[in-house]
Amino acid sequence: QVVAQSDTSNPRCFQRLVIMVGPTTASRANVKRRSTQLAVLVVGFLCARLGVSFMLPGAPKDESTRRNVVAGVAATLGLAGAESARAFGDSPDDWFGYYSDPQHPGCTRKIEYDGYGPMVVTGTDGNPGCLGRGPVKAFRIYPTYEPGKDTLIFDFSSKGGPANVEGKWDGTGIVFPDGNKWKRTIER
Repeated sequence: QVVAQSDTSNPRCFQRLVIMVGPTTASRANVKRRSTQLAVLVVGFLCARLGVSFMLPGAPKDESTRRNVVAGVAATLGLAGAESARAFGDSPDDWFGYYSDPQHPGCTRKIEYDGYGPMVVTGTDGNPGCLGRGPVKAFRIYPTYEPGKDTLIFDFSSKGGPANVEGKWDGTGIVFPDGNKWKRTIER
């Protein structure tokens, strides 16, 4: 919100300009994440400084022992930057989003949850794409999904294409055996 008051004798002269900006959801999340990171760093630092005092009397207090204590505390608190490792394909959500298909320019390709299975692919096809004035036909297919795999099996026969086509995730989209790639444009 921006509030401005001007001098009545000179409308170009502003006496006061007040700008009030509330935190956005994204900035709140950043503040929370940074606060959590700061708290973990402080606790980690204190544990590392006090870690030497937890060693048994008479234990060697050389640099390598101190380094091991600090590394152990950092690993325990997650300061080493390790996030929980989860492979792509462990969840159907990994596939959800909008994709572009270069063989059908301007036509939609969307993978989402449907309720009948782990996912559904909805889209449109035109001749050759969906950018012109020609007819556009909608389709809906249910790919075969197996948790933990980076592939889906598509049956395009309902729209005049081949059955049992394997699509493999390559990091930015789904690559098919014919070399076509659906590039993910929006992740859900």
